[in-house]
Amino acid sequence: MEEEQTLAPAVASDDDVTENETITQTEEVSEETQETEGQEEGQPASESEGEEETVSPAKARRERRRAEVRRLKDSEAQAQKELAETKVKLERLQQVAQESQPPRQEDYANYDDFLAAKTAHHSLAAIDNRQKRELEMEAERKAAEISSISEQEQREMAQNWADQAGEARSKYTDFDTVVTAGDLPITPSMARVIASSDLGADIAYHLGTNKAEAARIAQMSDLEMARNLGAIEARLSMPKVKTQTTAPDPVTPVRPKATATKDPEKMTPAEYRAWREGKK
Repeated sequence: MEEEQTLAPAVASDDDVTENETITQTEEVSEETQETEGQEEGQPASESEGEEETVSPAKARRERRRAEVRRLKDSEAQAQKELAETKVKLERLQQVAQESQPPRQEDYANYDDFLAAKTAHHSLAAIDNRQKRELEMEAERKAAEISSISEQEQREMAQNWADQAGEARSKYTDFDTVVTAGDLPITPSMARVIASSDLGADIAYHLGTNKAEAARIAQMSDLEMARNLGAIEARLSMPKVKTQTTAPDPVTPVRPKATATKDPEKMTPAEYRAWREGKK
């Protein structure tokens, strides 16, 4: 990966990021104000609100950004569809205009009929030209809309990557060195998929520490590449298996103490004999 920016194409400037954060904060304040106004003074919150799971601000931002990226993708897909339909209409109109030939005087019995046909032909040509200009303008508007949506999507992905990279630096001390290594084979298509992933920073670090795997994925088609990066994301999202048991140490059995030796002078003849034999 030549530069970290490769992972997030069209990275927004600091001013853009600040502006986006300010807009987000303004929207949040507006939503909170509306909720407060809609609730009567002294009215207790519902039980379900009190039981909701607490979500960290960072996770909440990621959720909002992910929803916004999905919305932008849907909008872009719809605009692409409408642009394609407009181009089809324009091609048909151009084909009709090419096939339409002006009337010839020799094809008419009298001159008045020829003039009427000629006038009608010019009128239809003028209508076709007007429709053609309208369709061309519509196609330009759709292309500009798609470009604008794509830029917004890139900014969201760039901010998503920036957030993840900041968290990854606290997890991997060598994160920047690994993911920005000059010999890390990350293609632009791979960078877009990584930047849009919830675990993009972890995937990038994994590829940075497994360059042979990164090189293999870089040679794949876009579909196969996305599948393999998805498989890596799935592996990284799995909980790690504990390698150390939490069971207590085994209890050491209490060994019986050695039997004390009796003073030979206090032994009976039988005990003394046994003692003597044990000494041999």
